Amino acid sequence: MRAEAADGEAYELGGVWAGDGSRTSGMRNVIIGVLLALLLMPLLRFACADRPSDRYEATVRYPATSPSAKYRMVVMRGNDGDSDFSKFDIVSTAGPTEALFSCKWHFRTRDTTYFLWGPDDRAWVYSGDLGTFYWEHINDYAWKNIFTAQARYLRQRS
Repeated sequence: MRAEAADGEAYELGGVWAGDGSRTSGMRNVIIGVLLALLLMPLLRFACADRPSDRYEATVRYPATSPSAKYRMVVMRGNDGDSDFSKFDIVSTAGPTEALFSCKWHFRTRDTTYFLWGPDDRAWVYSGDLGTFYWEHINDYAWKNIFTAQARYLRQRS
């Protein structure tokens, strides 16, 4: 910036010139800022993809490990002929990836649905359409369904 003192002397205060209309380094800084933003936006999008907000939340791309670190919740998608759905399996973190427990309930993907681990290795599902459900760990191959009033609306597939 160019400023003029009371005695008529001109002083340069930065890259933008006042009075003569030229904007040399000020415009250059704007262009560089825009270019940097355009270069960084794809990186931010990639870094913030669909990663769960909580380490105990499972998604299709990111299975979640239980608080005890013994189990992993794996979310899968499918289509039952009527609509797309999500469901989950529980596998061991120590051995083969075969399911120790496979949820037979189908949760529609068009509704907001979260798959989470809770205390005592409980598997929780929040469905925006159906409500909240959880399964308690009984033994390595058994998980007990805990129903809510909305459970009668679930479509169970074998």
